[in-house]
Amino acid sequence: MGFLQLLIGRDKYSISASTVGDEPLNPEHRTALIMPICNEDVNRVFAGLRATWESVKATGKCQTL
Repeated sequence: MGFLQLLIGRDKYSISASTVGDEPLNPEHRTALIMPICNEDVNRVFAGLRATWESVKATGKCQTL
C-alpha cells in the first residue's frame, strides 16, 4: 500500500494530509490500535489501554476498530 501511495503521490487518510474531506470512512475498513510496551508495569499499561478503549467507545465509532 505504501508503494501505491508513493506512485499516486497522496494518501487521503494520512495524518499529515493537507486536506481533509468530509466524506465518512468506509465502514468495511478497519483500524487497529497498537500499544507497544517494554519494561512497563502491566497493570498501568492495561489501565491506559482500557481508558483508550472507553474513550473510543464513547464516540460511538468503535465498530470500525
